[in-house]
Amino acid sequence: MVTTRGPDSAAEILDALTEDERDVVEAVARAVLGMRAATNHTWREIAGRLVDDGWEVRSRVAWVAEARRGAVHETAVADSREAAFAQLLDMTVADAVEGCP
Repeated sequence: MVTTRGPDSAAEILDALTEDERDVVEAVARAVLGMRAATNHTWREIAGRLVDDGWEVRSRVAWVAEARRGAVHETAVADSREAAFAQLLDMTVADAVEGCP
């Protein structure tokens, strides 16, 4: 059996990743840090309250792509970066078709 040794340090691990993989790692790290932020109520408490009030609730990590030109602002949310930017492109093209600069 042949085994290869992997990277030893966090820096070596990051160096071994592609740019897209590094972006995903950064997004996950930001999400973890965001979950640690102090609030009056945890997300579980809030979700429980909503369920108790008859709401079906779910959450997920998603990519957000935003475009701004002057006072015009578009935001797209999707499961992948590619899908978010494709949606954002559709939104900005629709603005141009409707006569926006």
